[in-house]
Amino acid sequence: MLLNQLNNLVIKILVPILTKLNSIFFLALLFRLNLRKINSINPKQKTKYRIIVLGKLGGNEDLYRSQKENNKYVAYYYFPRIFVKMIFNSIVQNHKEIHDYKYLTNNKNVNVSKLKLRKFLVILLKNIRKNFDFDGFISFNFCYKAERELQAAATIEKLKFICLHKENVYTPGENLVSKYIYKKHLGKFEGYTIAVYSEKEKKDILDAKLIDKKRIKVIGCARSDLAFSYRNIIPSYKIVYYSIENGRGTPERFFKIYPDKFRNIFNFSGKKFSNFSWDEIHNKTIKNLIKLASEDKKLRIIIKEKQGAYNNYKDLKLPSNCTLIFGGTGEKFLKDCKVVIGLNTTAILEAIAANRYILIPFYKYKNDNYKKNFLLNLRLSQNNYVFEEREFYKKIKFHLSKKYKLNKNNNNQFSLNYYLGNIDGKSSKRLNEFIINSLKSKI
Repeated sequence: MLLNQLNNLVIKILVPILTKLNSIFFLALLFRLNLRKINSINPKQKTKYRIIVLGKLGGNEDLYRSQKENNKYVAYYYFPRIFVKMIFNSIVQNHKEIHDYKYLTNNKNVNVSKLKLRKFLVILLKNIRKNFDFDGFISFNFCYKAERELQAAATIEKLKFICLHKENVYTPGENLVSKYIYKKHLGKFEGYTIAVYSEKEKKDILDAKLIDKKRIKVIGCARSDLAFSYRNIIPSYKIVYYSIENGRGTPERFFKIYPDKFRNIFNFSGKKFSNFSWDEIHNKTIKNLIKLASEDKKLRIIIKEKQGAYNNYKDLKLPSNCTLIFGGTGEKFLKDCKVVIGLNTTAILEAIAANRYILIPFYKYKNDNYKKNFLLNLRLSQNNYVFEEREFYKKIKFHLSKKYKLNKNNNNQFSLNYYLGNIDGKSSKRLNEFIINSLKSKI
């Protein structure tokens, strides 16, 4: 971790200097020095292709899950995305004016500098390939602004820019805004091909005319394959709570880019969306879990929090059978847990794949408008939702007391296909086939 931080610091210092000096040779050298072979997924035999991976949490797991078991002849190299971002920031004027979800602009100076960046990257790629020949890039979101001109430069250089698009799990409220942004503010994808999780995401991309239909394919969420393997494991007396992120499932991140453009859409009963928060739900859930753990010492409770999350646990006193875990991926906790608690998280979808019992706290927000717009479309039963705090103990004890049956689906499977495009646990194989077919085909 410390070594990565130090390396990123070196990149932040050197890349802008070398870029402004137009020092292509040394920039290409630094580029090659930052390539790291991903040994855990690379084949043992002789390779046919080399791919540079612009790593990102979530996307990495999809790729690793797929290639660890299926890869036969592709060598993968990790490359820090911060490197590309520093070049972007050094060349594109007023770069803060554009965003991942607002790439198109009428600012002539910005557009001219974008083309300047594209030409710069073409020259850089030519230089890199003199000493390190490779076949393309893998990225995990076609919207990343710092990579947009790299998509085009790679295509000019006959390199495959392959996007394994991991953004897909949207609530209806998020989807309403994202579809508009896709159509109006992104511009066409200039890489080679895109893989998406679901038919829903494919349709949104095609409706926005971001790519030709021949160059986009539904392959499902590969990292969710692991969850399917847990179906044959009898769970222990354990609860996992995937800590609720404030604003998760809401279009708040879009509002920061487009101030007040969409806020009036989400104005229910005179209450402005800007006042909306999940804090109360999270705090009540924590309180109830601590009480439950104190009363039932046989029960083990895990609270899984994302690294750098907003929730404050500084003064939280947890019983000995209640564990707080920060950072890392969370799918491993599904393996032997009986009940999964969360809200608008992919972990709930993975819990459905793992066939675990699910509880979604949604205190006081039984209003249909809120439920419709800011909750994932899971089509679960009423027993899976807590609308009143007094229902928490009743429903969680209901799930804890149920006898687990291996041959019975405990939840509606609709959401697995709708969001993850994965109802069979075979997305890893589909992802591998997609990569191989993309590399074999001609630009």
